[in-house]
Amino acid sequence: MRPMVVRFVLADDQFLVREGTAALLSGCPQLELVGTAADLPGLLALVEQLRPDAVLTDIRMPPTNSREGIQAAHEIRRRWPSIGVLVLSQYAEEDYAFSLLARGATAWDICSRNASATVTNWCMLCSR
Repeated sequence: MRPMVVRFVLADDQFLVREGTAALLSGCPQLELVGTAADLPGLLALVEQLRPDAVLTDIRMPPTNSREGIQAAHEIRRRWPSIGVLVLSQYAEEDYAFSLLARGATAWDICSRNASATVTNWCMLCSR
């Protein structure tokens, strides 16, 4: 039996972060990157077009560089409830976590110096 492959879209406004994360995740055989976006409108358009299994997004992206990742998570879960969303941030602000959890999110993670642990955990969650 062939293992399940999770098709995902990656969103981050920083090119190096986006490409670096894509490179890290390329080592997970359970994951297939199907698209990347640099802002909220691009992310929502890709999700509508590609209908991935999951989305990995940063919190702060254009156009306002404030809460676009949270907005994306809410919109994606409202329009496509079967799509999983993981929001990552370097900002340890409780308001972000509460905003996500109050509207049905099941997890929150903060990017840290141990990014490989975050990636490994996400791979494990997606393979279930």
